[in-house]
Amino acid sequence: MSKYSLILFLFVLLKPFNLFAATQWIDFKVVNGKVVVPAEIEGIAVNAILDTGQKEHYISEQFLISHPLADRKGKSIDVKDTSTEARKFLYNQVKLDIFGFNNKLDEMRPTKIDDGDIILGIGFFHNFVMQFDYPKRKLRFLDRKSIDLRAAENIDMRLHRQSALPIVKVNLNDSKSIWALISTGAQEGLKVERTIIENQGWDKSLASTPVEIVEINGPQTYELSNIPKVEFGPFNVDAVSIAYPQEGKRFELLNSDSFTGSNLKGMDVKGVLGYDLLQHFLITVDFKYGHMHVGLSE
Repeated sequence: MSKYSLILFLFVLLKPFNLFAATQWIDFKVVNGKVVVPAEIEGIAVNAILDTGQKEHYISEQFLISHPLADRKGKSIDVKDTSTEARKFLYNQVKLDIFGFNNKLDEMRPTKIDDGDIILGIGFFHNFVMQFDYPKRKLRFLDRKSIDLRAAENIDMRLHRQSALPIVKVNLNDSKSIWALISTGAQEGLKVERTIIENQGWDKSLASTPVEIVEINGPQTYELSNIPKVEFGPFNVDAVSIAYPQEGKRFELLNSDSFTGSNLKGMDVKGVLGYDLLQHFLITVDFKYGHMHVGLSE
């Protein structure tokens, strides 16, 4: 397990939360690094993956074989994965029941999902301030009026201009700072552009092994290594897993439409931050205004 140490001069104390302005803690499972919770789609029990790193909502093709939802079909679009291109229907007005909230989802995209039945992307989170207590595997929702998260934030966070996805600044091994997308659906501590690794000479100094990572557009082979230290807000985390494309391969995050020309006043998104880093912390995030506090579970 990674070790972490507090950088005292960067620490910012949270004001005490008004407990009456928060929901009860809700259990979640971690499956291959993904946050998974129970939900219902059209009255059918499903496992929902909560992924702050996805712009869209997705529905499992296997689920649709068993439950066609023919009356929910909308327009068709061309969908590419790592090897093929196909035309698929979007699904609209799909009834979702989750955490006691009732909603209808539009433009759900069919895809292969290994660890659940649906994926809820960033649109699900925008109305909330949320806490993820990773060590205890619990989450809850906070009333935005009950906390001044802008004053309490202790990590540099923004919302990406084009996609509205959450990004944070992290420092790698005291030598390179990057902006990374926060994903509650990614297993690796970090997944970054190969140029980040090569420019620091880490492709030669850090041992790596090939690993297949299944992404929303299909599997891709990466090199997997451990970086000695990552600065994440007021904490240092040791021995964090870091994946990067094999030589000659491109980093899929930056190929997507959401990240074309993604330089936002120098905030060029170079990676994805996931479970192997988040697993140690209680994080509080305002997904509408882009503020975040990183703390330890009580």
